Amino acid sequence: MRRIKLRDSESGLGLVVTGRATPGLRFEVASGGRLLLRQQNRLVLLGKVRGWNDGVDVQRTGDYVSPLPPLRADHARQITPSGDTAWFGRWAHQFASWLDDGAGPLHDGSWILGPRKLPAYCLRGDLVTDYPDSYLDWWDGWNGVLPLTQLPDADSARVKAFRRQAREGTLPPLLLWSVTAFDGYVLLDGRCRLVAALAEGIEPAVLVLAHASADLREDRRTRAWPIRGGVPTWEMRAAAQAWVAE
Repeated sequence: MRRIKLRDSESGLGLVVTGRATPGLRFEVASGGRLLLRQQNRLVLLGKVRGWNDGVDVQRTGDYVSPLPPLRADHARQITPSGDTAWFGRWAHQFASWLDDGAGPLHDGSWILGPRKLPAYCLRGDLVTDYPDSYLDWWDGWNGVLPLTQLPDADSARVKAFRRQAREGTLPPLLLWSVTAFDGYVLLDGRCRLVAALAEGIEPAVLVLAHASADLREDRRTRAWPIRGGVPTWEMRAAAQAWVAE
C-alpha cells in the first residue's frame, strides 16, 4: 500500500492499494435489494432494501472483529495533544498500517483516510443503538453511524477507562467507513470510545475511510461483490439467523 499526502488536507492520507482484489471485509449483493457484509468467512450483517428505496432493514450477527488491535492508554497518551492536524495525521498513519494488515475493507484502488467534521446528529440522533435488528430510514434522510456490534454500557469497565481518556483529552479517534449503500457510515473501530465520549458530553474525533477517485479528490461509491449462489444463498442465510426483513 502506497501513502500519499493529500493536497487539500494537512492530516488526511491518500492510500493506493494494489494486489488486493478481494478485501477481508466486503459487501455482497443479490437481486431484490438483498445484501450482506462478510468478514473473511464470517457473516457480519444481513440487509434488505425496502420497496421504493425508503430505507434498509439490517441485522447484525455479532461476529464482526475490528481490523485494529485494542488501543492501549499509554499508546494514546504518546500521541498528543488531541484534535490538531499533527495528531490526526499520526493516528491516520497508525490506522493505515493496521488496516493494511487486518481484515478490513481495503481493496485495489484509491482511498482517503482523514478527519471529517460530521453534523452532530450523525453520532447522536442518527446513531443506531438498536441491536441486532435495525432500520435505516432513508425517507427521513438517515446519515448516521451503524455499529457492527452491540454498544457497551456507559458504566462498563472498558468504557470507564476511555471516559478518563476523554476527560484527559487523549481519547483516540473513531474509525468510520463511508458506505454509500447506506448513505451513512459503518463504525469499524471505537464502540467503547464512542460511548465514552458521549457519556462525557464530548464530540468524538473521527477518521473516515472512503473509497476515492484516482485523483483522490472525491469519494466513490462503495464497491460490492455478487453473492455466490444469489438469492437462494441470501435466503438460506436469513433463515439460519431466523431473520425476516420487513
